[in-house]
Amino acid sequence: MKDKFNFISGFMAGAAVCAAVMLYLQSEEGRETATKVKETLKRAGSKLLSTLEEMDDLMQEVVEQGKSFTRGDEPSEVKA
Repeated sequence: MKDKFNFISGFMAGAAVCAAVMLYLQSEEGRETATKVKETLKRAGSKLLSTLEEMDDLMQEVVEQGKSFTRGDEPSEVKA
């Protein structure tokens, strides 16, 4: 019986929190906050994408240096 009560209590608390968040997001302050969060996430996504592209370029360089090493070619300059 206690488990059933805990489940119902948790469900009701979750519904109340959801309703409060929805009401907040519909207010002017909530809309401003949501816009700021979206802009921040967009900037973070762009930075992450550029970092991943840079890492991909570096990995390609490492692969090429490894291939060159296994062929016995002259070592190329290592970028720091």
